Amino acid sequence: MANYGKSQPGVPNVGTWQFTNSFLVHGIGIDMSYDFHGYYTDPKIGYADGQLAIQVEQAPTPKIEIPVPDSWVDELGDTWHKEKGSFLLGMPLHLRWGARTNSAIIAMLPAGVIVSYDAWSRHGGFVWLRQPRANHQYGYITCRDARTNQAFGTFA
Repeated sequence: MANYGKSQPGVPNVGTWQFTNSFLVHGIGIDMSYDFHGYYTDPKIGYADGQLAIQVEQAPTPKIEIPVPDSWVDELGDTWHKEKGSFLLGMPLHLRWGARTNSAIIAMLPAGVIVSYDAWSRHGGFVWLRQPRANHQYGYITCRDARTNQAFGTFA
């Protein structure tokens, strides 16, 4: 199932969801998908002739690590900077699926919550933090007004 710009596939019981065809890796746009059942990412499960097939023996697939650059530009033209840290919210803030104020809200986080992040970006009038989540997803939260430099909490 391909469904771009959404926080979920939009179809119940889907096995694989392609959420973008333009995810930038080292400046190259690639397709990105979630494999909910391991049909394409688990070497022991797959489809053959339209039928579910389980492979008994498979040589282990070597992991290929793609290095993350210290900074990069995403598909929206925003520059991100790699940085691991923690941010203690000083007020309630929206955690969103995208780094835009009109992106879908994941949750309203109350003051006192600590958000771990792996990157930041200054755009759209705010400084944004990127929070790694399950299944290689990210949440995004504002941490500072970029115009006044007023922080919405403290860095722990």
